[in-house]
Parts: sequence; C-alpha cells; structure tokens
Amino acid sequence: MAKGTVKRRGRSWVLRWDKPRSPDGKRQQGFKSIRGTKKEAEAELHRLMSEQDRGMIYQAAKSTTAEWLSHWLDNIVVRNVQPTTLQSYRSYVKTHLIPSIGHIKVRNLRPEQIEKMLTDIVEKGRTANTARHAFVALQKALGDA
Repeated sequence: MAKGTVKRRGRSWVLRWDKPRSPDGKRQQGFKSIRGTKKEAEAELHRLMSEQDRGMIYQAAKSTTAEWLSHWLDNIVVRNVQPTTLQSYRSYVKTHLIPSIGHIKVRNLRPEQIEKMLTDIVEKGRTANTARHAFVALQKALGDA
C-alpha cells in the first residue's frame, strides 16, 4: 500500500502520496489540492491510493488515445464487465476508435474530431447504432481517464 500525507495550505488541503517508482528507479509522487474538511481530504487521499493499488491511476492525459484505450481495456474494463461486453468494447476500439482518433493525445482530443469519427463510421456503411456503440465505449474510456 502506498503512503501519503495531508497538509493544510491556506484554505485547502494538499494531498501527497507515493507512486510506483519510474522505470529508471526514481521516486515519484502524486499531488492534488482540494478544498473541504480534513476528513474529506483524508478520504480523497485514501481513494487515490486505493485506485493506485488496484492499477487504476494512469497518466491518460499524456498518452495517445490508442495507448489509453489499450490500457483501459486491459486494466480497467477487464475487471468490471462481462466477457461479452469486453469483447464488444475491444471490437469497437480496434475497428473504429483507434484507426480514427488513436493518434491524437487524450488531452488534445476535441468534440469535432469525435463527431467526424462518428460521421465517418456511418459514411462507411455502418449503422447509426454502430456509431452510437462506438461513442459509448469512447465515452466510458474518457470518463475513466
């Protein structure tokens, strides 16, 4: 289990916790500032460290959409859905999402790019329902990011 601290800074609380060491062995820490009571800050720190221990903390904003979607499928979705749902998500990700928007960094992904992807799916002869399912998979992945 990771270690962490909660310290007061003005009107907010600064959370600091140990992250896994980098590939070159350097120490890494996570930081987050929140407002509220000390109890709320401690609860948030506990939540963050629990997610990290379960492998849910990932630097999605620095990743391409393809990298994040692969991580999401292999580490988050696989534990939380039925095998048939996982298979469907994998299909939509592989067939529609990665070819269209996989090269874009998650932090640079814009609504107009997603709209274009959905339009392209329909223009390629797929149904609107297929586009909707691809969008739902993307929406869930970005929500987890």
